[in-house]
Amino acid sequence: MKINTIDIQTTYHTYLLEGNYKDLLCFPPLKKLPSNDWAEYYGKEYDTDDPQLDNLSISLSFVTKSDQYDTFITFLSAQTYNDFHFEELGKSFRLRFVGVRKAKKEQGYITYEATFANDTPLQGYTYIAPNDTLPSSGFTIDTIDLSKYGIYLLEENESNLLKSYEVKEHLTTTSSTIAGVQYAEYPNVFKERTLELLCYIKQPINRFWELYEALLYNLSLRGERTINALGSTFKAIYQKANVKEVILTKDTLRVEFTLYLVII
Repeated sequence: MKINTIDIQTTYHTYLLEGNYKDLLCFPPLKKLPSNDWAEYYGKEYDTDDPQLDNLSISLSFVTKSDQYDTFITFLSAQTYNDFHFEELGKSFRLRFVGVRKAKKEQGYITYEATFANDTPLQGYTYIAPNDTLPSSGFTIDTIDLSKYGIYLLEENESNLLKSYEVKEHLTTTSSTIAGVQYAEYPNVFKERTLELLCYIKQPINRFWELYEALLYNLSLRGERTINALGSTFKAIYQKANVKEVILTKDTLRVEFTLYLVII
């Protein structure tokens, strides 16, 4: 790995430990949208005129030769942002150094967890429409089938797509002079629900980023997303994501991740 074009292995005797890619590959969340929660209507009403992605915290684990530890940290903190190039991923990130924790010395080396922030997601990104050739998944977002992004939907989604129901609480009055509570009687409406969409993508690295970032770009566009699945159509807003597993073999990336979509 290189930081600001400097090979940290040869210069600082520092090595990135395996299994560090989950945070790097996770989509940033959407910043909280202005909303109103009307008691008489389902869910919330969101202002989706100007959605913006939030920054993302990234943890990377390193091991450094003991006599180079302070020197390497000084290098990381010398400027606000550093350019990280991950050769195996074929990708560069501009990250802000936040701090170090869990430092442990053993046999002349120090292992530790360094935290960074990606403050500018999709900066400089140029959209390319997804056009993978997987069989149709039957799940579309704004008329684009997820298979076009090279994404497989996991079997667990069949259950996740089933509706859950939670009633919005009515006006409730409690008093020490009465037993129980007084609960206002009027028609029930339901709270919004969050759909957890379990996804898997397997692509050559030179193809992976084109498809993966196209999905994030389209999820964060202005307005609501229109979803078609299992014969139903509904509106949703991208909320956040989580990466469960990343496997890198030769020139292929396999990523299992979850998208969280608020049904509105």
